[in-house]
Amino acid sequence: MSDVYCIVEGYTEQTFMRDTLAPYLAEKACFLHARLIGTPGHKGGVVTFARFANDARILLKQSSYTMLSSMFDYFRLDASWPGMKDIQLAHASGRELSPEEIETILS
Repeated sequence: MSDVYCIVEGYTEQTFMRDTLAPYLAEKACFLHARLIGTPGHKGGVVTFARFANDARILLKQSSYTMLSSMFDYFRLDASWPGMKDIQLAHASGRELSPEEIETILS
């Protein structure tokens, strides 16, 4: 049995996790819990790395057996995310990055 907490940007991502992914994973004894980033009542928007890191610290302190993931819209990540400046520099120089390259830079 595994618990996976996923920090998500908004209600759409939370609903997708709850209604689509969670039932599938529960059949495999993996229990997915989608948490909205930030404070209750938050409505999405620009996602800062500081806000994500704070929420991640809180969730990871809850249990040593907790796994963490996230789901955010790429276009909402701000420049504070590790790797975003490299991506912006590549785009500014005219270099087209593939989704795989972006994923590697942000991982």
